[in-house]
Amino acid sequence: MVGVAGDARLETLIRLHASAIGDSESPMVLADKIRRRALDDEFKPGEETGAKYFPGSSLVIVGKGAVHVVCSAFSVDKIQPDSLCAEGSGRDYALGADYAVRDRPAPKRLKIALEAAITLNSACGGEAWIAKL
Repeated sequence: MVGVAGDARLETLIRLHASAIGDSESPMVLADKIRRRALDDEFKPGEETGAKYFPGSSLVIVGKGAVHVVCSAFSVDKIQPDSLCAEGSGRDYALGADYAVRDRPAPKRLKIALEAAITLNSACGGEAWIAKL
């Protein structure tokens, strides 16, 4: 599953191209597929120390037994087991909600965390969208 923070266009791109992006056992491969799809879609990255990045965009990938955060430069960081993770302007609300339901399965936790951020942070908009890739 992938959660997107900070950029509705990147979320829309993943939503529209979920079947083309496909499934991957490796979060690094999945992040690279999303980055390549964004570039193919003429998603214009900024320049930061010579590296391509997508300002304000980040992803949270929930995989089999692991959670990874993909920052706007598409670097991939593994979140330690039993720790909480969130990105974007609604991060604090999402973390609080996730902590409150930490005994539930990961897909339920992700949805509750996203909904809390959207509901409680005026900078977060849209709907909670979660895709199994």
